[in-house]
Amino acid sequence: MYRFAVAQLFCIAAAVALFYFRLWKNYGPEAVSTDFFIYLLQKNLLFPVIKTSLLYVFPPSLFLYIITATGKEKATRIYCFTLTACANFLFIILFLNLADRAVAGGNIAVPYFTTVSDNIKQDNAGRQVAPETDNSSGDRKSGIIQDSSISEDNKKISGEGTDTGAGTAVSTQTVSISEIQPETPDINEDGIPGKITPGMPASGQTQQETKKHEKKPKTLPRDRTFFGRNYVPASKDIIEPPAKKKNIILIFMESMEQTFSEGKLCGANLIPFLSETASDNITFSNYTDGYATNWTQAALVAATSGLPSSYLTAKADRKKDVNSAAEEIDDWLNGVYTLGEILEDNGYARLFVQGGSLAFSGAKNYLEAHGFRDCAFGADELKEYRKKRTSWGIADRDIYPVFEDKLSKISKKQPFFAVLTTIDTHHYNVPKDTPKVFDMRSKDVIYNADSMMKDFLNRFYLQNYSKDTVLIIVGDHLRMAGGPKSGSGFLKEIPKEQRRIYNAFINSSRDELPLNLQRTFTQIDLFPTILEAAGFNIKGHRLGLGTSVFSEEKTLAEQYGQDELKKKLRRNSPLYGALWE
Repeated sequence: MYRFAVAQLFCIAAAVALFYFRLWKNYGPEAVSTDFFIYLLQKNLLFPVIKTSLLYVFPPSLFLYIITATGKEKATRIYCFTLTACANFLFIILFLNLADRAVAGGNIAVPYFTTVSDNIKQDNAGRQVAPETDNSSGDRKSGIIQDSSISEDNKKISGEGTDTGAGTAVSTQTVSISEIQPETPDINEDGIPGKITPGMPASGQTQQETKKHEKKPKTLPRDRTFFGRNYVPASKDIIEPPAKKKNIILIFMESMEQTFSEGKLCGANLIPFLSETASDNITFSNYTDGYATNWTQAALVAATSGLPSSYLTAKADRKKDVNSAAEEIDDWLNGVYTLGEILEDNGYARLFVQGGSLAFSGAKNYLEAHGFRDCAFGADELKEYRKKRTSWGIADRDIYPVFEDKLSKISKKQPFFAVLTTIDTHHYNVPKDTPKVFDMRSKDVIYNADSMMKDFLNRFYLQNYSKDTVLIIVGDHLRMAGGPKSGSGFLKEIPKEQRRIYNAFINSSRDELPLNLQRTFTQIDLFPTILEAAGFNIKGHRLGLGTSVFSEEKTLAEQYGQDELKKKLRRNSPLYGALWE
């Protein structure tokens, strides 16, 4: 029996040694300590490992070892010894997998790390501040994040002095709650968001609801992974607004592809008007799905924060898909400075309209936390259209008039930022009134979506505000090519690497610049691209993981290639997890 105990202890020691080696390689020497392992145990982050080992690994190992020790036939002993070794090897793999998920997956352990990131700091609002850049060399200077905590007694934020490791200490700083609380939008009788006193709730909103959306300072871990080296947090320090601010209308067309214009691939040009619009304005050639950005909510998050949603895929399991996992998140990317907040701070009124329910996939929680509180409308808010809902929500033929009506109100307060997401072209969805043109109903839906966009743009050009408005039309992701019943069977015959997402930039502030239209980019690159299309100047042309395609800087997809980039982004990152937690 003592031999079994020795063998199991050896396996445990090997697993722990490999785990510490992985910590040292990915997170730095400060993670390699007995204290950190004790911390994991205290927080029950390794409980799944211990439970699984006790229930499923050690008992069969013990059983096999007994047979090995008592077996009379040599072949039996060798067979059972091999199985015992395999069971122990399985334990090591299981330990590393579950430990990795405990540290940088669903249950993040990064509050343990008190050392600061050497390329990120925070302002008084708890938002991350980008590193300073030397204009002559482009090299980053060290940035600092304070280790702050909230005192319940005096309701103040106190920052502890932190040694940066370079001989510089961060001095203690005290900031009141009212200073870190963001300004809260209110709604007037025209449905236009406005400003009210900082620290006070909007009308009809409780103190508890207001507190839910406070930006709280957080300690972010040192991160030497690919994500940590390439992430550029948005901040006022690196974003310069234009002298004259343009309105921005952003339309996400569900599953809309540039591929649909290619008659050789689809049998006919299914989007003749959108094709003409793209050719008459600015369109970039190679816009496609990125890693963990290939569904609607993930595309929205990527386009407004520059971040993929692999955190949601990590939280999902066999009983819970990514949309259900997203609905359980209350505090979306707290502390991340997103597109909605950037434009809010620059005096933009905001509007978000979609035909689907905002509760689906956690869209409402994300929008309210990032610049669209009290100005986002979905199927549940638009109750007068309840009887006209399809299986996916209010049909596009009804949602366009709603959007235009709210645009007419919000346009009284310029500049404004308005977002519309469509749903008709979602796979498996065919509105009853869709005219029949082709032999496949899915093609009819795509063709009809093109016709509705034509009608919308014709009305848009008649509006007084159109000349001062940047209109951006993009597909949110590639259409999902399901089975015959999905209505997307024709896409299965087209290699995915040949398919591209639709994009068109109308009345962009960068129209007169010499542009390279042959760009490879994904949804994360839309974040800085949208701002630069509206005339904002971004130091370095990068925000989040995204790169503006209006610049000459290469996107990550161009630098590494799509396949290699996805491999790099799959690696655990303590900083990425901390941004979500």
